[in-house]
Amino acid sequence: MAKMLISIYSGLEDEKSSTSSIKIVDLAYDTTS
Repeated sequence: MAKMLISIYSGLEDEKSSTSSIKIVDLAYDTTS
């Protein structure tokens, strides 16, 4: 799961997508905790 997130995160490095990557990370934390 973490590896997948890292690849998504690095794929969304441009500024316009930074908000979506933050949302993805938030969702992941919600599901894992």
